[in-house]
Amino acid sequence: MTRPIIVWIYFLLVVPFSLISFCFANQQPLQIKNMMPVSQLYGLPRPMGADFFLTGSQLRMGFEVTNNFSGARKDNDEVFYDGETYWTTFSARHVFGGQASYEVGLTMPYISHGPGYLDGFVDRFHNFFGFPNGSRNMALRNQLDYRIRFDGEYFLDFQSKKSNIGDLRAWFGYQLFRTNSSALAMRATIKFPTGYIADMTGSGAADFSIWAEYQNSDLLNLWRLNLTFGGGVTFLGEGDLLPSRQKAVTGIFHFGIQRALANRVRLIAQLDGHTRLLETPFDQVGGFSLQGTLGGRIAIRKSYWLDFGLVENLTGDSAPDFTLQLALTGQF
Repeated sequence: MTRPIIVWIYFLLVVPFSLISFCFANQQPLQIKNMMPVSQLYGLPRPMGADFFLTGSQLRMGFEVTNNFSGARKDNDEVFYDGETYWTTFSARHVFGGQASYEVGLTMPYISHGPGYLDGFVDRFHNFFGFPNGSRNMALRNQLDYRIRFDGEYFLDFQSKKSNIGDLRAWFGYQLFRTNSSALAMRATIKFPTGYIADMTGSGAADFSIWAEYQNSDLLNLWRLNLTFGGGVTFLGEGDLLPSRQKAVTGIFHFGIQRALANRVRLIAQLDGHTRLLETPFDQVGGFSLQGTLGGRIAIRKSYWLDFGLVENLTGDSAPDFTLQLALTGQF
């Protein structure tokens, strides 16, 4: 992608919406998750924001595509990823109770693993921004090859497309307080084992998470910035992939900065990560992760908005080289 194309995308998408005259106040963070083939199996929660909407329900349809190219070898142990993973998610949230203090929600993903059709684009993206490109130029493009081997035994080995319904997730939230400039909420979620390890669409176990989210628009009000924070723990059920190496508990964390542009557009930058999921010598297999996202939110109408984000791995090989997220949300 060349610089003129990026400029034209900005003017065609961002500028026209920013000139339309209603004020859009939605300050929810982007719902980012580590989409590495192994890490995406587990029930790590996505940030959703501390300030519950005032009443009613939200429906969200999200799409994510990740491009993976990473590998390592040590003695008889090996991991190699070359391909893409696609997530299509359908989510519903409902707020109820006095002053809209309670929230329930449900998410169902459909997950596909396929060849790396974005290999060429990712190469150009990395070159444009000066990101490391590994050994991509030495591998065949547009192929699927996912392998994990320990002590000579393969725990993951497929080279053909796989797709299926993933693990169903349900959550409950409670907003502890809300003021004009800040809010604090707690959430608990459970992931049900409705996916299948054979398709890499589920871990084969139930996971439970509890985490807190806080936001504040007063601390950096001089620069008109809104801050979002989050943190908590996920208790992992014994999954079907390398159960003897799996951690029982992992930590999750989030930090984000948002700034409104004119009326309908909000720019968002955030960091999201988790601690180690499995005890292996390879970061690619459930290692500590830190991802950086640049994106935003465009209001189509007051009750409908489009989220978009480009996600880049910031540490080692524990997250995909490149992730693109798009999501359309409606409030009723």
